[in-house]
Amino acid sequence: MKKPKRKKPKFYKGQVVKTRCGTPVSEPYWIFLQITTMRFNPEFGGWNYGSDREQLSWHPFMESELRPLTAKEIGPCRYCQERGQ
Repeated sequence: MKKPKRKKPKFYKGQVVKTRCGTPVSEPYWIFLQITTMRFNPEFGGWNYGSDREQLSWHPFMESELRPLTAKEIGPCRYCQERGQ
């Protein structure tokens, strides 16, 4: 039986991703993709994809795990914390 091919993750503008590469981000490990095409960036060792919300540093394409965030990961809403609930 042939091994099923792994589906390549689709990136879209404004997608929130969780990175595995321990990059400092303002909110715990969310990265905001601001581009929609791959760029060749020799400074960072070749092909990279996506950028940080704060500083426009590049993150390796393969390091990003793309999926919708769960409520637990997002954490309690700030509004509730401020009201002390």
